[in-house]
Amino acid sequence: MGEDAKRTVIARHFAKRQEKRIVEVPFLVASDVEEVGVELRVSPTQGHATVDLGLRDVHGVRGWSGGARQVVWVGEETASPGYVAGPLPAGEWAVLLGLYEVPDAGVSVEIAMEMRLKAPRWLRGDFHAHSIHSDGAFSLTEALDKAEEQGLDFLALTDHNTVSQNLNVPRDARVLGIPGMEFTTYDGHANFIGAVYPIDDFRAASREDVYRLMRTAAERGAVVSLNHPFESSCPSCAWRWGMEAPADAVEVWNGPWRPDNERALRWWHQALLSGRRLVAIGGSDVHNLENPYVRHGHPCTWVYSPARRTADILTAVRQGHVFITADPDGPRIEVECGSYRMGDRVPRHVTDATTIRVREVEAGDEVRIIPGVGDVLRWRAQSPGEYVCEVQEPRPPFLRVEVWRWSPTFQTEVLVALSNPLYFELGDLA
Repeated sequence: MGEDAKRTVIARHFAKRQEKRIVEVPFLVASDVEEVGVELRVSPTQGHATVDLGLRDVHGVRGWSGGARQVVWVGEETASPGYVAGPLPAGEWAVLLGLYEVPDAGVSVEIAMEMRLKAPRWLRGDFHAHSIHSDGAFSLTEALDKAEEQGLDFLALTDHNTVSQNLNVPRDARVLGIPGMEFTTYDGHANFIGAVYPIDDFRAASREDVYRLMRTAAERGAVVSLNHPFESSCPSCAWRWGMEAPADAVEVWNGPWRPDNERALRWWHQALLSGRRLVAIGGSDVHNLENPYVRHGHPCTWVYSPARRTADILTAVRQGHVFITADPDGPRIEVECGSYRMGDRVPRHVTDATTIRVREVEAGDEVRIIPGVGDVLRWRAQSPGEYVCEVQEPRPPFLRVEVWRWSPTFQTEVLVALSNPLYFELGDLA
């Protein structure tokens, strides 16, 4: 249990005379709760006991699983089978216990309740994945299960030119399924992330059509990302509609690190130098398990979000509170100046040093601190662990971080972590 969760254990004993009754064990849910979890342990004094399980919120029964399970949870966008996802109203809730079979000596139960609190934290996810709703091999449940195996918190379901996956997102998975669509044309692809119906018709015959559809998706709440813009293995996948397209983000890292991604990284850096604030994200683009290097969460996009909710994750992406790692266990990067973090613009009156913290590096990794102007600061990790660097003056337009590692498999250095920039407001104090 992390610091963002509270755990309470309640013990009760029930007599034989209470058999066949449904009793309530009340508890309080505060306004800052993001998920309610309940675990039931039954200990008959002697003989056999059967105790059913359910949950009531302040409005009524929220779910019932009977004797089918002893662990259940309810969140705003996900819930156990038999329970309804949705808002978690503050007030008195209750665990429902169905005393179906009680031995003569009675039965003792222990109810462990864990309430995860809304708290800003880094969430791990994948913004590009396919299912049987287009050309993928996975059912939606299988895709979310694969994401859970990789330790992800969320998975964007971005099938080609369809929204049927969004209407069938399993809400009983531990991984949050984010609606999406890969807007697929014969001259490039873009992801519309977070909207159930980002557009009404995907057909586009001109740049004007493409840009109009991208703006429509954004108006309907989607984060718009240019996908694998320099893809060389697929003639119709590279983006040829103009790099000035109205996008919020660019998928600089698609699948395993390779030259096409490196070209996207160089283009993105030049866009930053020109003053454009595009957010860098990653996506596995996983369709099946044929390629051993293409897996859910490879690469993994980390988002600093106030809660594990689609709307909060999308807002955090738009703010640039994002870094990318080669896999869910890759090096972790934080770039902060006072209360500002990557993606933010630091006002010029803030004079704190910029702190760059890189965790879980391996011996031999090269960390690069890349400013908007000036020389790149590099150092080679001599041992595994955490490295911290402070940068004071002079201030560049932005700072971002890369971590590179030698790959015995590919016999070259590959990127294993990439931050979005921390921006600085420049000019004289007045």
